[in-house]
Amino acid sequence: MYRLLITSRDRELINSLRAVLPPVVYSSVVSRPEYAERIVAAQKEPFDCLLIDHTIQKSDCVKLIEAGRNQTHHIIIILLTESHETSFLVECTKAGADTILNKPVQLSELKEAAHKLFNKYHFLKKQALSEESPPLRKLIGRSPPLREIKSQVVIYARAEKNVLLTGESGTGKDVVAKTIHKLSSRKNGPYVPENCGAIPESLLSTELFGSERGAYTGAVSRPGSFEAADGGTLFLDEIGEMGYRSQASFLRVLEEHTVRRIGARKNRPINTRVIAATNTNLKRAAAAGHFRQDLYYRLNTLPIHIPPLRDRREDIPLLASYFLGLTTAGIEAGSEFESVADHGPGKPFGPGVMDKLVNYHWPGNIRELRNVIDRAVLISGERIEVEHIRFL
Repeated sequence: MYRLLITSRDRELINSLRAVLPPVVYSSVVSRPEYAERIVAAQKEPFDCLLIDHTIQKSDCVKLIEAGRNQTHHIIIILLTESHETSFLVECTKAGADTILNKPVQLSELKEAAHKLFNKYHFLKKQALSEESPPLRKLIGRSPPLREIKSQVVIYARAEKNVLLTGESGTGKDVVAKTIHKLSSRKNGPYVPENCGAIPESLLSTELFGSERGAYTGAVSRPGSFEAADGGTLFLDEIGEMGYRSQASFLRVLEEHTVRRIGARKNRPINTRVIAATNTNLKRAAAAGHFRQDLYYRLNTLPIHIPPLRDRREDIPLLASYFLGLTTAGIEAGSEFESVADHGPGKPFGPGVMDKLVNYHWPGNIRELRNVIDRAVLISGERIEVEHIRFL
């Protein structure tokens, strides 16, 4: 049973909506949608579902979505609208709308969307009602290598030194970095991830260090990632892809704990912890002259090596079951809920499936495992069989 709020002036639509939505213990209808934001904010017990018939100003609609999302992160928000304006729809999505359906809405379409969202709601609500999961539970597995990593993470989280994560692509270096941040004294500060390999060298300095207006054509005054992460953690993925010139500026920031925006005359003090990650051998790259040796030793203060999935096969069944629960609940890879280690409900695995998963060599590591499970859920029926496990 759910607490449901419908904002609409259309009585016929309201009756149709009630017919296709799950049973409710408390249903409120606001025929004057412009007052809905106040009603949402005044509720002592949050609504489980907010269904908005967009008949109010666009700015008020966005505020209503934000009000619902601020009540509880697990609320389901469905927007019905006649608008096809991309900027408005994007703004609603960013504000927290789970799904947007165009009017006139097909009730079958609404029923299908609601079914998926309430499955996701069940999964997230279960996590919210359970005991608070410690950050370490996002590191799923019980193998000796993973237990060693967890021990290092706990120890290193208490320090203020730089951390260097090494390992193949897809092994979960980003998850380890975020766990260190959440266990540290900086957990309430910002966590800013940057992928050095995804940013052209000509733009990397601006992205990391910021810029002042007039520094170059079109430049505006804005902080870079180091300033954005002040008081928290900056996670630099694929640090081995950073160009030599940017490495020199990066080293100076680490040594002086100050940053100078492009085009600025003065340095700005920062208090930012750096966690770097790479899938290349930086020591070898430094010896070959492709990476600064002084920067390598500055970064490698607290090293953690994350082994490939094929070297921790006993963790595969736990990971597979976990991803199955997430996929069934509609949780996207990389979302904040992906850190919850309690396996959600899902289809059962048929005979031989785990053997096939455990015996595969997993060149794409954990990322590939998630993709395989996602694909199996889509193509299978009530149970995942061996033939549904397909490797590319």
